[in-house]
Amino acid sequence: MKKISIKYLPHSMEIVTFLVLVEMGVVLFILLRYIENVSSAGAVISGIVLFASAALVEWIACNETAVEYGEGSIIKCRWAFIEWEIDLEKVRTVVYTVEPYYSRVGTVHTLNVEFAYAEKYGEERTCLKTNLDANQIGGFMQGKRDNMPLMQLYRYVEERYPEKAKGFEKSAY
Repeated sequence: MKKISIKYLPHSMEIVTFLVLVEMGVVLFILLRYIENVSSAGAVISGIVLFASAALVEWIACNETAVEYGEGSIIKCRWAFIEWEIDLEKVRTVVYTVEPYYSRVGTVHTLNVEFAYAEKYGEERTCLKTNLDANQIGGFMQGKRDNMPLMQLYRYVEERYPEKAKGFEKSAY
């Protein structure tokens, strides 16, 4: 059984993070709007709520996803208290992509390993992804991909299920 850790946040936790940030904004708005009417106890409670919210967001951002594979066809993923499995027997294709995400401060590239399932009403994709730094992008372009944890997972799938591993898929960006 091989175990890797990747910097991946499940989509449900992205939503939770957004809701916590909205809650922080609401508390700040109420605190600033009615500051003259707030007692010192109310200010302390608001401060504690804001600190706890900021600590929760930081904890969510710093937690990594543990991925276990190597025994059978099941890939087990665990992020904090959320667990899910990817069954390679049910997967139709597996590809990897490198995608850019553009922002005002710069571009972040991600390495995605996508598992596509054939569904009754189309195709469903499960994706594990991690950010790449400049050195990893350079290594990726030079063909030094096997030291990246997600590429090790892809190579495992490629060895076990060569008919499902379709290799690099060009990004739409």
